[in-house]
Amino acid sequence: MDYYDLMNFLAVALMFVVLLGAYRAGLWLRIRLPPHHRNSETSAVVHAVIGMLVTFGAIVLGLMVTSGKEAYDSLSRSVNEEAIQIVQFNRLLIEYGTDIADAQTLLKEFTAHCIYDFNDPAPKATAQAKRLMQMEAIVRDWTPKTIEKKRLQFELEERLSPLNRVHWQIISQSTSSISKPFYITLILWMLASFFIYGLNADFSIFISVALIVSAISICVALFVVMEMATPLGGVVAVSDAPFRYALQQIKSDTLGLAQ
Repeated sequence: MDYYDLMNFLAVALMFVVLLGAYRAGLWLRIRLPPHHRNSETSAVVHAVIGMLVTFGAIVLGLMVTSGKEAYDSLSRSVNEEAIQIVQFNRLLIEYGTDIADAQTLLKEFTAHCIYDFNDPAPKATAQAKRLMQMEAIVRDWTPKTIEKKRLQFELEERLSPLNRVHWQIISQSTSSISKPFYITLILWMLASFFIYGLNADFSIFISVALIVSAISICVALFVVMEMATPLGGVVAVSDAPFRYALQQIKSDTLGLAQ
């Protein structure tokens, strides 16, 4: 469990305690309410309010799950796309030959750092961008001696642009895709719901167990949402297997190029 997992776990654990605290606060206030506040008309209004809060809470939670899933899927596609771009760029370097072997060395370093910095790529983004610029300079400054190699040089230059684009795309998608107001809104509605549950029913073991199970379910769903919102690390994380495969391909391609 990394730092972000621990923070997410502590956040949902705190939410679980607060939800049960809101329920107990409702029970405490119910005991002290005058009898005329607990008649059938009041109960009907309270039931309507609970239904409204639960419905709105479900809508917000559904939006958060959808947003988190879209962020996860989008980043997974970007990782696969970058790995494909790396493999294709390496294949062109193999065709080019030993003239620009330094470019493959930089490509290998770039791919290795994509793996090492996978959980948090932003701090090393500048260093990675510099490697891409160095590869571009090597390809651009080389003077091919044959028409075929001029064609390959053009293709290499064309490949670097999408590789650079998708790499920065991954960095931009690595942060949380769900804004804090969504979390705050959901938590406030859930707190209000559990508080009203305590106001509306006398204490019983059955009701308490049901609410504990409900609180656990809500917290688990929120934990999954928080994990998907930061898809490069944590329990629910995008795999770095495409980068590992790309690095393996670079290392195995020894056709005259430096390893």
